[in-house]
Amino acid sequence: MRVIILLLLLSGCYSVKKAERQINKAQINYPEVVATKSALWYPCIPIKTTSDSSQYKSWFDTINVLNDLRIDTIHQADTIELLKYNQRLVYIYRNIYKNLPVIHDTIVKQSMAERTIIEQMISEREQAHKKYDNSTKLNLWLLMALLISIIAHFFRK
Repeated sequence: MRVIILLLLLSGCYSVKKAERQINKAQINYPEVVATKSALWYPCIPIKTTSDSSQYKSWFDTINVLNDLRIDTIHQADTIELLKYNQRLVYIYRNIYKNLPVIHDTIVKQSMAERTIIEQMISEREQAHKKYDNSTKLNLWLLMALLISIIAHFFRK
C-alpha cells in the first residue's frame, strides 16, 4: 500500500516536471508563440496608483474665491464703472484659466500573471490564518480540558 502511494506521489511530481520541460523547450524553439500565448492569457492591465493634484486644488481655491465675489453687493451709480469692473473680472478669470495646472497620474502596468499570483498568495494567506485560528481555539479547549481534569484529579483524592 505504501509503495502505491509513493508511486502516485512520484508520478505527480514527474508530470509537473514534464510540463515545465515542455514549456522550456517551447520557449527555446518558438519564443514568439510562447510570448503571444502568454500575452493572450495574461494581458497587462494599467493600474492608476497616484495622482498629484495639489496644484489643481490651489487653483480651484482661487476660482472659488473669485466666485464668492458678487456684483450685486457693489453699489455703483455709474454703469461705465460697473462695466470696467466686469471686464476686470473677465480678465482675471482668463488669466487663471490660462494657468490651469496639469494633473500628473502615475500609471503602472501589471500583468495578469502577477495579479493571479498575488491573488493566489492572498487566498493562501487567508487559509493559513483560518487554520491558525482554528488550531489556536482547539489548543485552548484542550488546555482547559487538561486543567479541569487536573483539578478534578486533586479533588478526588
